[in-house]
Amino acid sequence: MRLNFKKDFLLVTAMLVAAGCSDSMTEANNPEQQVPIVFGTQVATRAVVESDKEGMDNFTLWGWVRESDGPKLFFDAASVTPSGNYGEKRFWAVGRPYDFYAVHPEEMKEIGAATEVSCNDKGELRVTGFDSSGMGKDAVDLMTATKTDVTYEGGGTMPSVLLAFEHELAQVKLTVRTGEKQAEVSDIRLFGVDYRGDLLWTPENSTWQSRVNCTEEGTPFVHSGSVRIEAGSNATVLDGVLLLPQPVTDDVAVTFKYVYAGKPLSEAKEAMIYLDAAQTTEWIKSNTYHYKITLPAGDADITVKVSVDHWDSKDISADW
Repeated sequence: MRLNFKKDFLLVTAMLVAAGCSDSMTEANNPEQQVPIVFGTQVATRAVVESDKEGMDNFTLWGWVRESDGPKLFFDAASVTPSGNYGEKRFWAVGRPYDFYAVHPEEMKEIGAATEVSCNDKGELRVTGFDSSGMGKDAVDLMTATKTDVTYEGGGTMPSVLLAFEHELAQVKLTVRTGEKQAEVSDIRLFGVDYRGDLLWTPENSTWQSRVNCTEEGTPFVHSGSVRIEAGSNATVLDGVLLLPQPVTDDVAVTFKYVYAGKPLSEAKEAMIYLDAAQTTEWIKSNTYHYKITLPAGDADITVKVSVDHWDSKDISADW
């Protein structure tokens, strides 16, 4: 290709840099024919698609354009905002299919949520050493999105590439209800759960490997303070917990101490609740599992029930 270096040299140079590195990234040399690649984002839950991106952070994007001699990397772990901005503009090549893959949030290595994040041209996205031990504002909402076989056929306009993000984790919350007496609940622990692992994601499936389970003594899911529950009401005692999808085995349990009003803390009772008693056998990604524990009146047994709902984004920012 031979360039005609005239007075518009600077403009042509800028266009070439933004376009990537070859003619195939642009629609000829006429700047009026270049159409920028634009992204839109949604967050998909089990039941709804949320247009509110307030709970999203920046995400990491990979993109390949399929050339005659094979796929060429076009977006290499680019940082993209929830609004779809990614810095220097890049432009569509006419008639070439594009494949895009994304993971949320970006910089998981920097915040200690993963040891490695990568993607290849087959759409195999790996998040190695993912750690879900953060709670509340520290919880990491791991999400993925893909849009493949996107082709610009020319004509000067091209809609946004819509990336619909799906949650890769399950959300667990715990509330305690008391009867006719005020109660105080303290030292709440969730354990026996897988909270670390390696995610291998493809457009067809996602699997977790190298799982790490936490014991009662070593669990990161602890609310060491106390929660006062007024008579006849309930209170959230564990919230903003995001976990790997997993079966609810007979090792998954919650322990806590509770004492009724009028009793000294030294007389607090200890309780251990096995969550498989609630008859939910599996935590599936994108779902919220709300366990509701009722303290007994007199010598009755503690009871536990669970409700399953779509993702509750309000829980992600829970702060005690």
